[in-house]
Amino acid sequence: MKYFFLGLVLFSMAFTSTAQEIPRDTVYVYETVIVYDTIRISDTLRIKKAHLNQGDSIFFTPTTATISENDIITHESINKKNRSVMRLKEMKWLTSMVLLLNNSVILPAQETKSKESYKTFPAQLSFVYPIGTHGNESGNYRYNLSMNVLTGSVGWVSGVEFGSLLNTADGVTGLQVAGIGNKTDYVRGGQFSGIYNINGTGYGTQISGIININRGFQGAQFSGIANLSENSRGLQVSGIVNLNQISDGAQISGIANISEESEGARIAGIVNLTEKGKGVQISGITNINQEFTGTGIAGVYNHTGILRGTQIGLVNVIDSVESGVAIGLINIVRKGFYDEWELSLSDYANVALSYKMGMKKFYTIFTVGGNFIEDALLYYAIGVGSRISISKKIDFQPELIGSNYNPWDVYTFVSRIKAGFVYNINHRVAISIAPSFYVLNRDADKKELKISSIPSVATYTHKNDVTELGFGISLSCILR
Repeated sequence: MKYFFLGLVLFSMAFTSTAQEIPRDTVYVYETVIVYDTIRISDTLRIKKAHLNQGDSIFFTPTTATISENDIITHESINKKNRSVMRLKEMKWLTSMVLLLNNSVILPAQETKSKESYKTFPAQLSFVYPIGTHGNESGNYRYNLSMNVLTGSVGWVSGVEFGSLLNTADGVTGLQVAGIGNKTDYVRGGQFSGIYNINGTGYGTQISGIININRGFQGAQFSGIANLSENSRGLQVSGIVNLNQISDGAQISGIANISEESEGARIAGIVNLTEKGKGVQISGITNINQEFTGTGIAGVYNHTGILRGTQIGLVNVIDSVESGVAIGLINIVRKGFYDEWELSLSDYANVALSYKMGMKKFYTIFTVGGNFIEDALLYYAIGVGSRISISKKIDFQPELIGSNYNPWDVYTFVSRIKAGFVYNINHRVAISIAPSFYVLNRDADKKELKISSIPSVATYTHKNDVTELGFGISLSCILR
């Protein structure tokens, strides 16, 4: 799509501009003076829209500019110096989409002024700009009621504006409703559109069937497909994606939330993607953060550069942990990764091999073994634990483990709390002793499996369930 626009510009220049010498060491783009607002698409062309006076024509002028790859830069009008930048890495498709939305209907821009500086008139009716109550002077008026059969362009609306296709205004305090789009530099109130809302500054509510685009917004945004804001405070809800440079509040999306910085809560059906995240992140599949402070919960995968807080997921991958823990089936910490192998002998698992991985203060345990007290049983367990240094040679190692025994047709589940004490022979080898307390649950009408040489201390029967309480002990050799 971007090459189509570049070709269009080059074709037009052949008829409307004179040749100029192009310096070899200069980044070169083409400035196209068209209408209304500014969109610059990097590595393609820069399109500058300006007010056209009567008799002016669209023209193309070669000019030099310094641009950054994958940037979209928007500002409210030619006369404004401030510009805001939204970096959309790996999303070049969005540049074409935004350009098409802004060029869907060619309307003149108005220089943004305070609403008191406009002439006042109760109402205006427009068929398609400039065919209307005040013709091409409607941009100099402030109306309480604005009705646009197809499209309209006014200075300010203090009240209500309706349009079947597109409404364009410098500012709106009240309500704007359009069948396709609302395009306003400043809005305070509500906007409703079947396709898109585009604003410079917004306060209030935006609802769009496809996309909301804002440079600064406070309040709530609702869109069937996407919300894009450079700075958003409050709530954003989208059926597909929320994209923000900075978001303060809550983001909810059916597929993805993408932010350079985010504070508050972010909920996504598939992914949360943040450069700097704070608060709470919840995703059905994955959370990906360059830096994160708070709590991240993902159904499958969490990936964080620097973690300050808690990550919960099936798989957690972290570059480094400044504070906090990762809780999951598999935890991989690239800086500070802790793992160990443990060969143990115990009354409840006569021989067992365990692998422990994660962080020293919180790791996951995977265990397989055998029990031969009466029947030959396969023992398998999963759990979590921690290593806490007491002295240079001694560590305290509390662990919580859930285990089961084969055969599969006999239900026997054991929850066990271990209080291990580890003696470090050197930095690679250690031995431990771990007394434990367990709670066993089994079916009363099935065969009773003898799983320990130490008798239980208490037994409770309720209907078809039997609960046993008891103690155990294990001796282990640890290799790191």
